[in-house]
Amino acid sequence: MPADSAGARQEPEVLVDTAGLSEAEWLAWRRKGIGGSDAAAILGISPWRTARDLYDDKLGIASAQDDSGNWVALEMGHLLEDLVARIFSKKTGYPIFQIKKMFRNPRHPCMLADVDYFVTLPDGNTAILEIKTTNYNARSHWWDGDTPIVPPYYESQGRHYMAVMDLDRVFFCCLYGNNEDEVEIRELHRDCDYEQEMIFLEESFWKEHILARVPPPYTEDGELVLASLQRRFGAGDRDLPQQQLGRAETAVLQIIAELWRTT
Repeated sequence: MPADSAGARQEPEVLVDTAGLSEAEWLAWRRKGIGGSDAAAILGISPWRTARDLYDDKLGIASAQDDSGNWVALEMGHLLEDLVARIFSKKTGYPIFQIKKMFRNPRHPCMLADVDYFVTLPDGNTAILEIKTTNYNARSHWWDGDTPIVPPYYESQGRHYMAVMDLDRVFFCCLYGNNEDEVEIRELHRDCDYEQEMIFLEESFWKEHILARVPPPYTEDGELVLASLQRRFGAGDRDLPQQQLGRAETAVLQIIAELWRTT
C-alpha cells in the first residue's frame, strides 16, 4: 500500500469480519470508533447530523439514525448498491471487489472504515469505491456550475477512508436516474493537509467528548439543531395549551433565535 500522510507505510488493522453480522451487531462495532459517514458531523459540514447527534449515538444515549421519514430512500440505496457498482465497473473498465471487514487505523485507532468496494487499477494499485444514490433534483449537488465536484459531506467520508486504508484514490459513483448513463462518477486524490486536519479534529472529538463523556455544544444551523433536539426529546405536543410568554422569556427566545440564525 502507499505511504500514509506521515510518510511511512501502514497496514490497516482488521477490527471485525462483517460478513455474518446482524444490523444491530454492525452498529455496535461502529460505535467503537469514528466511521467515514461520521466525519462530516465532526467537521461541521453534515446536512443531516450535528456533532451532538454523533455523541449521543456513540454513547447509546439516542440513535443518530433518523430514518423514519426517508426509510424508502435508504432501503433503495442498499438494494441498488451492487447494481451501481457494476455500472461503475462497466463504464470505467476497472475490476471491483469487496472485503467484508471493518478496518481500523493502527496509528489513530478511533478511526474506522467499512468500505463499499475496492477497485483494481491498471497499474496494479488499489483504490476505494463509494456507492451513492440520489434523485434528479439532487444531482446538482455533484456540480459547482459547470465544474464536477464531490459534495463536501461525501468528500470527508472518502478522505477518512483513504486515511484509514492508506490508499491514495477514492472513486464515487452516484446513480440519479434509472439507466446506466444517469450516473455521476468522481475521483479524489489524497490531500495530506486536509487529512491531517481531519485526523486532528476526529481524535479531539473522540478524546474530549466521547471518552470524557462531555457533550459537544450545538454550533450548527438552527434547523439542524431543532431536528436534533426533537430526536433527543421527542416532538412537541401540539395539543398542550398555549402559554403566554412574558417580556423576559420573549427576549431570551429572540436571542436564541438570532444565535441560531447567525451560526
